Amino acid sequence: DLNRGRIYAQELLKHGRLPRAEQVLSKIVAKGGTGEDWLQLGIAQLSQEKLDKAEGTLKGAQNLLKENPYPALHLAKLYQGKKDDEKEKEFVEKALAIDAGCVDAWAYLYQFVKTREDEEKAVSTLTARGKQAKSPAALLKALFAGPTKSEAAELRNTADPTSSSGLPQRCDGVRDFTQASN
Repeated sequence: DLNRGRIYAQELLKHGRLPRAEQVLSKIVAKGGTGEDWLQLGIAQLSQEKLDKAEGTLKGAQNLLKENPYPALHLAKLYQGKKDDEKEKEFVEKALAIDAGCVDAWAYLYQFVKTREDEEKAVSTLTARGKQAKSPAALLKALFAGPTKSEAAELRNTADPTSSSGLPQRCDGVRDFTQASN
């Protein structure tokens, strides 16, 4: 049963048992799995640094999931591992071309430019690219704006855990992309 296999593979991935998850997902893909199955298999292979296998699998996922930016983003990460900056940027751009509203693609592009140049260049690149793609300005603001560290401390100090809404208060909104792995 493919659905049981998918659930099993998902649990294996969640618990970091990547080789076994790869085995299960390979069987699912061989039995006619969907593009999502291909994507999960590619992610499992990429996580194990099996770059050549992951490349073929993620390209297969990209062919099956033409409207999904995540295969392209994972291919960008793969090319980051292969230290191929040109291909990495190409696939980040592909992800943005597929879905200009994909926050993960914007974050990846920001990190890509910031690591190779500087933060100012990264912000200007995203601003220019955002205008070009006619994506909502709110996306860029949500991605990069946030309270300063002092504002976050103030929010933490004034947060009322017993608010009448019953929802947790926002205590920390500081965006720190320097710690991101991508």
